[in-house]
Amino acid sequence: GVFVCLFGKSWSKSALQGRVSLILQSPKFKRSFGGAKQRMDIAQIQLTSGRVPIVYSSKYNISFLKLENCHPFDSKKYMRVHDYLVSWKVLKDQQFVDVPCIPSDDQLLAVHARDYLKGLQHSRNVALYTEMAFLAVFPNWLVKSRVLMPMLYATYGSMMAAKLAVDCGWAINLSGGYHHASSDRGGGFCIFSDIALAVAHVRRCTAVKKVMVIDLDAHQGNGHERDLANDPDKFILDMYN
Repeated sequence: GVFVCLFGKSWSKSALQGRVSLILQSPKFKRSFGGAKQRMDIAQIQLTSGRVPIVYSSKYNISFLKLENCHPFDSKKYMRVHDYLVSWKVLKDQQFVDVPCIPSDDQLLAVHARDYLKGLQHSRNVALYTEMAFLAVFPNWLVKSRVLMPMLYATYGSMMAAKLAVDCGWAINLSGGYHHASSDRGGGFCIFSDIALAVAHVRRCTAVKKVMVIDLDAHQGNGHERDLANDPDKFILDMYN
């Protein structure tokens, strides 16, 4: 599949509308979404004509008594991208693919160590991985609902987008990309290794074997690089300063 990103530079409203229009009118897109309902294996979702393979859920956004503003990471940027696309009339809200659930334990264990996942039941560990020390003093049920659950929905969104990219030729998840997380550790506001999980999932449910990860973040993607280090069927292009 091809990952299409429209936000690599400053786009005018008309240019952005034109670029999305070209995608929607492309023969490959029409073959994938041309009228007939299709079912996506991972979540039993039917993609009707007019819906585009851009995955988003309002559950992605992290809100924690406004304390999330203490961290430089914009924890609501997913909503902002979605709202810009809708307000500019590039896409309608119903054209996005919603995320119905979070990964199962078995799906997470395809990459993550069981002890690591158990460790997330302690708020101090989540505080360490997210670099938000204040989380350590809150009960874990609150940290789970306000921080871990949004990241789990985003992780499932990455898995969905990977499968959609195979089916449709391209797909985008408006969240995810937790490139500092790996099988047995987190860091840099990354808890779940959604990239490795997406790779594992798409290999399990499609004929895809070889994958390429292009990481354009300013920091090294040390998480997915640890997870995929010994994988002979991967190629990683990581551009960082």
